[in-house]
Amino acid sequence: MRPRMVLFSLVALGLLASAYAQDQEPDEPATGSKSAKSEPLLRRNVVVPIRDVEQSFPEISKQTDSGADASAAAKPIATRMVVFSSRDGAKKLTLSVDEYEYGSQAVRAYEEAARKGDLPEFEPIAISNVGQQVFAGALKQGGETQIVVTAVDDTLLVAAMLAGYEDTTENISKLADLTRMEVAEAHTRVKARR
Repeated sequence: MRPRMVLFSLVALGLLASAYAQDQEPDEPATGSKSAKSEPLLRRNVVVPIRDVEQSFPEISKQTDSGADASAAAKPIATRMVVFSSRDGAKKLTLSVDEYEYGSQAVRAYEEAARKGDLPEFEPIAISNVGQQVFAGALKQGGETQIVVTAVDDTLLVAAMLAGYEDTTENISKLADLTRMEVAEAHTRVKARR
């Protein structure tokens, strides 16, 4: 396996592993002691609610986890990852928001995430009007496809990953629209808190 493939696989595994980590209750702010990698949690409301997810992807009908984004690039000051899935668990949507102290740190984290997506198995997808900068693509490995959209907006890095779906124009468009909503929601909630 090539080094870049290993790196991206580790990032994808980090996303999936953190999707199952239960650090705090979904609506509680971060409290208590910090571990070496944990950052304070953003409130659950920085991520779009299940009703917005269901409008885009009706098969996805439940939130299965919420907690810290263990795969966050660089050193965010706070994170939140929420995983939604279909009843049978075959289809998943993972949304994450990482907040950085400065916009330049968010851009560096975005660039790091974009470099990790520079793999032969990663097919870039053109998407516009999502945050200040955006990259998107489909990762196809062993018969499974993951569609990923990552955007930077001011001090925020927002990511959406869809698994269990084909990378059709319709699914990509719906994920891009949902990511736009997520960027707006996170931006509004974080700015209101400051």
